[in-house]
Amino acid sequence: MAGIPAAAVVVLLMAAAFALVVANHILVSIYGFTEIESTGIVAAALILIGVIALAILPLMDPSRTVVPFWLWPEEEVRPRLIAVFAAPCGKLGL
Repeated sequence: MAGIPAAAVVVLLMAAAFALVVANHILVSIYGFTEIESTGIVAAALILIGVIALAILPLMDPSRTVVPFWLWPEEEVRPRLIAVFAAPCGKLGL
């Protein structure tokens, strides 16, 4: 049963690779880019997608719970709020 998701991932990766080749060909044949330009565009799009995925990935952690500050226990609220408004030198503040 574990082989079915693995096979689906392999097929999905093959489809993504084929889509990249098609996108590269479309950029060359229809829009008139050179091969190097179209490869650079596809590579930049892949990097952008990867960066966005890496930025979103930590937000999907199910073990991470975000508690608003008004629900913090009273002994934790005051030091955190003071630390936000305190200046680095400790003598100047907002």
